[in-house]
Amino acid sequence: MKQHDLAGALNIKGEDRRAFRHTLRDMERRGKIVRIRKNRWALPDAGRMIIGDLSVHVNGFGFVIPEDPSMPDIFIPERKMGVALHGDRVQVMVSDPSSRGRSRRGRGRRVPEDDDSVSGRVVRVVERRRTVVSGRLRKTPYYWYVIPDNPRIPHSIRVDPSETDVPFRSDHKVLVRLREWDNAAQPPEGVVEEDLGHADAPGVDVTSLMRGYGIDPTFSRRSESQAKKTQPASGTAVLNGRRDLRDMVTFTIDPEDAKDYDDAVSLVRAPDGRWELGVHIADVPHYVPQGSSIDLEAYERGNSVYLVDRVITMLPPDLTSNVCSLNPREDRLTHTVSLVIDRKGSIQQAETYRSVIHSSARLTYEQVQQLFDGDRAGEIPEPVRHSLLEMRELASVLRKKREREGALLFNTPEVRCVLNDEGKPVRFVKRTAAEEAYDLIEEFMLAANQAVARRLSDVEAPAVFRVHDEPEEEQWGRMAEDLSALGIDATPTSRRDINALASSVTGDAARDMIHLSILRNLKRAVYSAHRSEHFGLAFDHYTHFTSPIRRYADLAVHRILCALEEGEPPPYSIDEVQQIASQCTRMEQNADDAEQESLNLKRLEYYSERLKNRETGPYKAVVVGFTPKGLLVELDESLQRGMVPFGLMSHGDYMVNRARNKARSRGRKRGWTFGDNVNVDLVRVDRDRKQVDFRLTEDSPPARAGRKTGKRTKGRKK
Repeated sequence: MKQHDLAGALNIKGEDRRAFRHTLRDMERRGKIVRIRKNRWALPDAGRMIIGDLSVHVNGFGFVIPEDPSMPDIFIPERKMGVALHGDRVQVMVSDPSSRGRSRRGRGRRVPEDDDSVSGRVVRVVERRRTVVSGRLRKTPYYWYVIPDNPRIPHSIRVDPSETDVPFRSDHKVLVRLREWDNAAQPPEGVVEEDLGHADAPGVDVTSLMRGYGIDPTFSRRSESQAKKTQPASGTAVLNGRRDLRDMVTFTIDPEDAKDYDDAVSLVRAPDGRWELGVHIADVPHYVPQGSSIDLEAYERGNSVYLVDRVITMLPPDLTSNVCSLNPREDRLTHTVSLVIDRKGSIQQAETYRSVIHSSARLTYEQVQQLFDGDRAGEIPEPVRHSLLEMRELASVLRKKREREGALLFNTPEVRCVLNDEGKPVRFVKRTAAEEAYDLIEEFMLAANQAVARRLSDVEAPAVFRVHDEPEEEQWGRMAEDLSALGIDATPTSRRDINALASSVTGDAARDMIHLSILRNLKRAVYSAHRSEHFGLAFDHYTHFTSPIRRYADLAVHRILCALEEGEPPPYSIDEVQQIASQCTRMEQNADDAEQESLNLKRLEYYSERLKNRETGPYKAVVVGFTPKGLLVELDESLQRGMVPFGLMSHGDYMVNRARNKARSRGRKRGWTFGDNVNVDLVRVDRDRKQVDFRLTEDSPPARAGRKTGKRTKGRKK
């Protein structure tokens, strides 16, 4: 019914109609009722009308993550996106009830733009989460427009110089406030609020990116003032009922460029061979009261953001790098997880309590790895060196135990961009060194997080858990298709299948492609108020506790654990915990996107400069996907992705199979498949559209003879 019909049926008259209108909108925001075509109001139809957050893929399609965590994501094709933008809270009409069982296919993966097996369409934007967009200002003979920095916003935004005092300069980065947009047939419009500088000026690209993602490097005056007044506890005040661990050998291990240290470790070996592992985490809640100005800002930020050339911290710098940080040779307040572990890696006892430590040393991963490799051990104090060698043995035991239990023990390759003094990219470095040192700290943090999650779960306290759902049937099927394209006849259906497959492959390139084909068909880990399995880690109980300086979820868990230890009521209700979980998940995704985008910007700048200097190649690459227009390849040196257009290849037209993991020429003389090694030359770099094109070199490994694509190996299970 329409609003006036409802008011008449309920006999609502006069001034009460205004309150009635506000009530309807409030109920709509909470998902209790929905507004459908022609401004009619209705009850949600048994799950067909869903409210959730929209995540848009760079290829145009998107997924809506429902507010109800028990529901699957809803696939939204580009043509049914309406006026919704990435990050919006939207109302979706599920077009086919059978599609409610569909998986999260494509969040970060490829989905055919012409795929007719859609799940829903956006009916209405409930909340425009991002009203400010950054981008490059351009002009046509008839109008000005802004190309958004965020590739998940595919629409150019019309702007008018007469509506602002900001001078319009072509190729400058600007900040645009969006106007209300309710007609998908018309381009969105906005008002330019700020000129950020020329797009090619040093630092402007990352500054523009931060503004576009809503990442603010500054804190409010009130928060800054509170942080500056806060001093580390010292003298006799540091104990105050805490356990005194200052005589214990504790130390931190972090990246070389780290500025804050929120976790320290210690290890004691008992005569019976058991280990007592101590994981000591910065006691951030002691310095950041719940509901304070600093706390409220930390909640809005969700986490620290690590861009390619700077770090935007969740807490003010005075707290991050001084008060809360476990700096060496200083007394610091901590929250300790003490674990007694037997020779098989099983946790026999677990205890948590507030403590005080005095870190003996600040180590880097590189230092620890050099010790393990037998080099330069003299730089590490003897007591610390002895503990590290014991820790190495324990970490190996814990990792083997997780391997036996089926945890996924691999990651995709990562690269770090090295900048010169002017902020220009000069090279890219893959993370290959210090792997064992990284694994050591990872195993200890996993054990501590698991122990805290078990304790919170045992008392059924409202808490934030870290969950990772098992792939759905369709994702398993797509994983098998990708593996088949690599020439691997396997149909994994469990963690053990995945691990067996991953460990059977030799060679870095082949192994990376196997890992990629698996990981891109897994779901994304999220925060939740409801405990469930973490599929990737093979844990029944898991949370985040070990990084309260840089993650709000960890800070909340600290408060919950403190209340439990002190016999006080829980600091949050179940609804508040779910709000924290949703906010942290959303801001984690935002930070991940911004961090990846900052790396992409520097890669584009790097290859644009190479193209300008005619350093076009050849580059070693691997085929990682297909579009109707060409091969998608990834460079070995930097993981830069780009397309090799079919139009620049020999042997005529090419066709791509439905699974998009193979392509063959129409005459079937040549074929390409997911994972093929190629050599490519750089052809074009479009920094506005964030696109790179390559062409195959004459000495590129030859394409294999074409085969029929899209068919399973004989005898394969469906």
